[in-house]
Amino acid sequence: MHSCGVCHRDLKMDNVLITDAGKVKIIDFGFSISCEKETKLVISCGTPAFMAPEIVRKLPYSGFSADVWALGILLYIMLTGKHPFKHKSEQELLSRIVVGEITPNTSISFEAMRLINRMLSQDPAKRPLVSEVCTDQWLVDNKMMALQIIK
Repeated sequence: MHSCGVCHRDLKMDNVLITDAGKVKIIDFGFSISCEKETKLVISCGTPAFMAPEIVRKLPYSGFSADVWALGILLYIMLTGKHPFKHKSEQELLSRIVVGEITPNTSISFEAMRLINRMLSQDPAKRPLVSEVCTDQWLVDNKMMALQIIK
């Protein structure tokens, strides 16, 4: 998607399907947009629990970087079954996202948490590209485990 210049802008559990063969299918491209890598977007969209802090702050943002943020949220949830930002209300959730207050979880390995922290960097310029996430050593080493988690 990103290599074709398309940002999804609403990546969340409901929009990721897994086939019987273990293939990942992304659905619901209603908020997606085709744009250049340097384009800054201003329309706030997506699901609050998966919004990057720059979107919550209503700042111009990169759709590509915001997608990586949402993928970091998805990875954390896949590994723990919980959201990385503990909250009782939407306002508390958004406050924790802006501050970057990730709920610690000892069940995640150091290497997996390192990747998640990179993906959930408060500075969008420091987030890896999707291609860099795909080649991260933890993901490469745990590809089979990751496929078992999502089945």
